Amino acid sequence: MPKSDSKQLRQTLAESGLADASQLRGCTEEEVCILEQKSSHRLPAVYREFLKSVGWSAGNFLVGTDMFYPEVLSFRGAAERLLKQNNATYALSSNAFVFLMHQGYQFLFFHLEDNDDPPVFHYIEPNKSPVRVSEKFSAWLDQCIEDEAKLAKVLGRNSRDGQINSVTPLSSRERNRDG
Repeated sequence: MPKSDSKQLRQTLAESGLADASQLRGCTEEEVCILEQKSSHRLPAVYREFLKSVGWSAGNFLVGTDMFYPEVLSFRGAAERLLKQNNATYALSSNAFVFLMHQGYQFLFFHLEDNDDPPVFHYIEPNKSPVRVSEKFSAWLDQCIEDEAKLAKVLGRNSRDGQINSVTPLSSRERNRDG
């Protein structure tokens, strides 16, 4: 079962040392509905599950990366501005949902009508277009958790010790794929 299952996700983050139970806070159904209203589409089931599990906070998981509510409400506009600033040849489609921004120079998104566990795409400046980095949101999330847990172990850090700031929103496998 993927770690993106709500109960398993919370358990995996706790066991990995990336968060303790007090640091995990999910979105309410009303907050998920606000995101759906803003995007004019129903969110994929696996992403809805993620939001309900840790949509507000997930301890030290992806610290330094914006992916939580309510900030996620502004990501599409920020992503569109980033594409424009870089004279990108790509424009976000109306069904593209930007779920993550990192340090203002990169973002991840999926298409809302693909399926309940859509492929994940990554844009980083100064590129002209995004690349697919995962066939499924759940696989992307699982790999990020695995990578961050390994890094936390190597650094000897856990949710009580403080932030793990050197992790990017892409797994090592994804970073190596595109050079």
